[in-house]
Amino acid sequence: MAKYLVTGGTGLIGSNVCRLLIEAGDEVRALVRPGSDYEPLTAIGCEAFEGDVQSGDDFLRASEGCDAIVNSAALLGGAAQDMAESQKTNAEGSYHAYDAGAKHGIRVVALSSTPFLKHETSLTEESPVADNWSDDPYTLSKGTAYVEAMRRVAEEGADIVITIPGGTFGPGLSLSRAMSQTSFNRAIRGAVNGKIAEYVSYPVPWVYVEDVAAATVAAITKGKAGRKYLCFGLEDAQTTATFLNVACEVAGVDRHIAELKVDPSNPEHLRRFGETLVDLSQRQYPVPWFDNSITRQELGYAPRSLREGMEPTTDWLRANDQIS
Repeated sequence: MAKYLVTGGTGLIGSNVCRLLIEAGDEVRALVRPGSDYEPLTAIGCEAFEGDVQSGDDFLRASEGCDAIVNSAALLGGAAQDMAESQKTNAEGSYHAYDAGAKHGIRVVALSSTPFLKHETSLTEESPVADNWSDDPYTLSKGTAYVEAMRRVAEEGADIVITIPGGTFGPGLSLSRAMSQTSFNRAIRGAVNGKIAEYVSYPVPWVYVEDVAAATVAAITKGKAGRKYLCFGLEDAQTTATFLNVACEVAGVDRHIAELKVDPSNPEHLRRFGETLVDLSQRQYPVPWFDNSITRQELGYAPRSLREGMEPTTDWLRANDQIS
């Protein structure tokens, strides 16, 4: 039996990581903020350690006696982003995870993102960092955390593995966190309930949350230090409108979500979608969008299709009175 520290455990991906580890017979300690909704974690057997990823001391104490760290805590790239807070959580919080891993001699599996990677050709596990990034808080903070991880692996022999989820959806242990402002579950609810008529058009590699969690768990023991693994779904990337139209079909409602071509000079578009999504909508993407053959081979990754993931998701939303 192993013991793992998980950050971001109340979130969508983190809660599923905790659940899968518990179901496998391992012990899980979750670093949680005081007052956060962590009762669903303790209910499945997680040990709650109150603290903050922004505190290096909290990270060191929480990870003592653990066999690995899964750092899934993050501030996401929604319409409202704060540079200082993004840096403290996404960048400095990651540095605290790396420091704790080095101090205790244990592996760190850190969840990252794609906006700062070079993407003129199909994205792969070998894709380098882009020469120029968007200056939005999410991209900058996640990108600097990734670059620092790779530096520590190359220069210090750090044992850090990166997993990169796609557009993640599906059930979470905490309903409020799984339906947060930036959650794609919230978009599904809005589309099915007739609250969304259009969505900004850019391709997303959709993935069911349990598949991301399973790959992250596999990376603890199977991942290679310094490798990034692309935890995307079965199909190539599709637009959010396409994703939401599948949700409507699976939920049995006759609605169609239209593609919205964003004007970056339109303040209303910036207000609705935020800097990160507006920037992503202006890029040119290759076809296929990605090739994650290495992830499949090294982690035994076998994600389900969009429709296969959408069926339990709409069932969960209906059971929690989120859709009719």
